[in-house]
Amino acid sequence: PKQVRLLFPVALIMTAGYLWRIATPGGVDAATARRVINTLVLNVFYPALAFHVISQVEISTELIMVPALTLAGVLFGMLFARLLFSLPVLSTGVGRLEMGSLLLACGFGNIVSLGIPVLQAVYGEDAVRYAIYSDILGISPAMWTLGIWISIRYGESRGGFSGSGQFRFTATA
Repeated sequence: PKQVRLLFPVALIMTAGYLWRIATPGGVDAATARRVINTLVLNVFYPALAFHVISQVEISTELIMVPALTLAGVLFGMLFARLLFSLPVLSTGVGRLEMGSLLLACGFGNIVSLGIPVLQAVYGEDAVRYAIYSDILGISPAMWTLGIWISIRYGESRGGFSGSGQFRFTATA
């Protein structure tokens, strides 16, 4: 089927990454290769893709609905994690630091790295814009506000912030 054909490159890249750890081609270890690839993706390729998508955007309800649904998903993931990992059966060994990590991991998914190829394969080239809208208009603002707040609240060093101090710091970040 079409989806298998389109997702094959993703599987191929994952397999290549696994084999890289074993073979270390050119004497370049996997950690160095990963750091270089991540730097290129985050500083060159993703901004170029985001600029391409944003430069062609048409003002519509999608610009509100996609980030709103993304934020609802983030909040639901965090709430579900908080409730689930508060159960006595699952809360063994889950302290404040672990709970903060679980909240962040369950709330903020991997929309860009895996989301874009999957959306593109399943729904076509035009669907990439939804991942970009979700990331730029939904995930990024939530990460820089709610994510920082959770990190401060559940982190090891609160930096001397009280509850209201945490909110003020987060709001100005």
